[in-house]
This record gives sequence, C-alpha cells and structure tokens, in this order.
Amino acid sequence: MNGPLHDTDVDAEGVIVVVRWLAVAFAVVQTATYYRPFPSGVEEVAWAVNGIFATAALMLTITWARTRSEHVHQAPVIGVISLVVDGGFSLALSWIYAFDVETAIFATMYIIALEGAFRFGMRGALLTTAALTAGYVARDVWATSHYGTEFLVASISFRMGVCLMLAVIAGGMVERYNREHRRLMVAIASERDAATALRSLDDLRSTFLSAVSHELRTPLTSILGFALTMQDQSDELSPTTRAMLDHVVSESRHLERLLEDLLDIERMGRGSVSIQRRSTDVSETVRRIVSKVQSRVGRRIDVDDHGTRVMGIVDGGKLERIVDNLVGNAVKYSPESSTVYVHVTREGGGVLMVVDDEGPGVPEELRTTIFQPFERGLLTSAHQPGTGIGLSLVDRFARLHGGRAWVESRNGSNTTSGASFRVYLPDGPEGQATVTVADEPWGPTS
Repeated sequence: MNGPLHDTDVDAEGVIVVVRWLAVAFAVVQTATYYRPFPSGVEEVAWAVNGIFATAALMLTITWARTRSEHVHQAPVIGVISLVVDGGFSLALSWIYAFDVETAIFATMYIIALEGAFRFGMRGALLTTAALTAGYVARDVWATSHYGTEFLVASISFRMGVCLMLAVIAGGMVERYNREHRRLMVAIASERDAATALRSLDDLRSTFLSAVSHELRTPLTSILGFALTMQDQSDELSPTTRAMLDHVVSESRHLERLLEDLLDIERMGRGSVSIQRRSTDVSETVRRIVSKVQSRVGRRIDVDDHGTRVMGIVDGGKLERIVDNLVGNAVKYSPESSTVYVHVTREGGGVLMVVDDEGPGVPEELRTTIFQPFERGLLTSAHQPGTGIGLSLVDRFARLHGGRAWVESRNGSNTTSGASFRVYLPDGPEGQATVTVADEPWGPTS
C-alpha cells in the first residue's frame, strides 16, 4: 500500500479538515431547512448523525493540530479512521434522505472516493469505491422495501461508475506523485551521502597533508642545516663531493618549498590565513625572486617593469610565493631554448604582474580548472615533476589580497601558442588582517 499523502505533507491533512467542517455545516443546513417536513422519526436521526459527525470532526481536528504543532506525521491508522468517519457520514446522509428519490446527496460519496485515492493511492481508490458501492446498493434495497421506491440498477451503476472513474484518475495521479517523490528522496539521499563522503575525503586529505608536512619538516630542516654547514667547508672537499653536496642543498630547498606549499594548502583548508600588508617594492621583489629561479634552472627570464619602481601595499611574503610559482610554472611548461617574460606595472590602484611563456598554452576549457588544487594541464606527462598546487596557491594568495589570477593566450590571440598568466593585487590598508576564503570557489573570478 502506498503511504498516505499527508505523510509527506501535513498541510494536505489540513485541507481535508477544512472540507470536513464544510460538510458539517452543509449537513446542518440541509437538516434545518431543505427537507422539512421529514417523515416521522427521520429528523431526529438526522440531528443525531450530525452531532456524532461534528464530535468526530472535532476529535480529528484536535489530532491534526497536535501532530502539526509537534511537526510529526499522522500514522496510517489515523488516515484509515478519518476515511471511515467521512465515508460513514456520507453513507448515513444517503440513507437518511432515501425518502427523496430525486436527491443528489449521493454526490458526497465522490468526495470520499477522492479522499481514499489521495490518502492511499490506487488501492485506496478502489477499496473505498467498492465499500461505498456496497453501502449505496444496500441503501437502495432498504429504500425500496421501506419507502416503496423503484430499485434502478442503471441509476446505481451510472452513479457509482462516475465515482469509480474519478477515484481511478485521482489514484493514478497520487501513484505518480508517490513514485516521483520516492525517486526524489532517493536522489536527495544519494546527494547527501556523496556530500558526506566528499567532506570525509576532504578531512582525510587535510589530515594527511598536515601530518606528512609536519613529519617531513623536522628531518628536512636537519638535512638542509647539515648540508649548508658542510657547504661552508667545501674547500676541503673534492670537486665531485662538492657537486654532490650542492645537489643535496638544491633538492632540499626544492623539497622545502614543496612542503611550504602543502602547509599553505592545509592552512587555507581550515578557512583562514593572515596577511601582513606593507608598502613593498614589487619590482625589486620580482627581480630578486626571478634571479633565484634563474640560478636554479639556468633559463633566460626577462623582467620588464618599464624602468620604474613599482610599489604596492601587499604582503611581501605572499608576493614572493606568487612570483616563484608563476615563473617556475612558466619555466616548467615551455621549451628550454625559449624565454620567459615577466611584466610588472601599476594598474587601477594596484599591481599587475604578467608572466608570458612560449609553451603550448592553456586550452579555453582548462583556464578555470587549472587553478584548482592538484589539477594539471592535459599536455602534462605523468612522469613530469609537479604537484598541481602551485597555481592554486597563486589564485588563493591573489584572492586573499582581494585580487584575482587568470590565464589568457599570449598577446591576446585565440591560439594556444604560449600562455599569459596574470595576477592583479589591489592596494589595501597597511597592517595585519585575517581573511577567510575557504568557502569561495577555486579559480579566477571576473
């Protein structure tokens, strides 16, 4: 059996409550005015039936009000009781006014059949109609013997046939509603389970990043410290040993930067980070970081600040990380013989940095997702080093400043020959501020 309609919508029962009280008023008016004078003894029965139904209606109303105020659904048994009360009253009216062969009081049974369909679907429609038909046939048999009226099979079959059709139509609609509702509930439950799984996975990822980053940081600090100490005494080492030591220092610093990136991703996942805005010589910072990258990778990188000293009120540490990640990304994904170009200008009350490369470029469909954490371009080899978090940090650091990061084709062309990564950092008030960006979507904003 399908669940009652009001199990999913308590207000639907409220409509039935209103209709039930309208039926009480209708019955009282009928008894008080329309059928006078009654046959002997019938008026007393009519008033008694009206009183019984009014009492039952009051009790059902109180039950509905209690369940509604307590935000609970009525049990199916309450629906059955309500249907029996309403159906019994409709049949009672038909029996009371059986002396009038032209009465249309039988039409109240159509409402009962619809109620059965609304409450219990197709099965409720059929069972309710069957019960009403049996009661109506018994009523006509009794009227024939008691009042001498003619028993008309055609009249009964027509009236109850209409009742059946209405009930079947309503039952079909309720069945369809119930199917769609169940399908929707399953979809919502699946979405909820998926969201819970994603949250658990995200929590696990954050815990893993935090644990790995912190556990690796201590031994790495020791390794780098000892390596630097030995490097200070490199005059006593052979050329081969010095070369090996330089390689250890270089790779240790690379691992240090990677751990710093992982820690920043983990900290941002918690929802807040602090930025320290100060008046900063952006052009000098860019040149210093580019020089370090050049010495590390041995590539040609041109810096163009238009011969002016570009100043900005930004977080110098976050600025260094932005430049290092952008330039390192351009070097990684462009030919070794090519040049990377870095441009720094003042624009619109802030600083605009542009890093152009001569690589394969970024397809239009990847220009948003490429800024998501752990995402890498389609042209990236599985064996090519990289974590896919550098650009996501660039985007987050930019948005911490109230700015943005995005990528275009080089020189504004529609081709994929070369990429132009851009970061805009607006000036802000000097001092320390905590900015929350965890709830914002990854990727550039317009």
